[in-house]
Amino acid sequence: MNELDLLRNLIDLEKSSIFLEIQIELWHEGPEKQKYITDKIFVDDKIEKFKNEIIEIRDKQFSIRANRGIIDQINAYINEIRDKDPRLFLDRNQGTVLKNELLASIARDIRMQINGSIFGHNIPIDLYYTIEKENGVNIEELISFFKNEIEIISNIPIVNFITLRDYYNAFESRIIDRFIN
Repeated sequence: MNELDLLRNLIDLEKSSIFLEIQIELWHEGPEKQKYITDKIFVDDKIEKFKNEIIEIRDKQFSIRANRGIIDQINAYINEIRDKDPRLFLDRNQGTVLKNELLASIARDIRMQINGSIFGHNIPIDLYYTIEKENGVNIEELISFFKNEIEIISNIPIVNFITLRDYYNAFESRIIDRFIN
């Protein structure tokens, strides 16, 4: 099994673990609940096994490519927005009814790199802009944030899908704290 196969198996196991957790919460008592508990323990043990295999696998070409893909994705955003009129803001909703769709899209693009869903990057060519500060994200502030993220991702000492997922979880918290809270 290569690194990408291990990651896909890990993701499937994590989905199973979540499903089993829900089943455990739904059953009050009885043999069904005990079976779900036993199954969850087994699945969680397999999750740890796959995480260790991902960390220990020698050929890390896919996680190294994902790491580079994250940097390329962030640079694609920087390149798209850096020369815009400084009086403009990036529209948070991006033409949808979803508040903060812009930030969700950015996070989704990064997550897709880490989950091995794409190789290359999404080119953000149809970004919406606004002059309304309260409905927008400051372009210079976002570029500064992106540059900091490139620095963080470039300095991960050991690249594998586990460290990249840890990076993503921290990235998600940083983007929420900086631009939503």
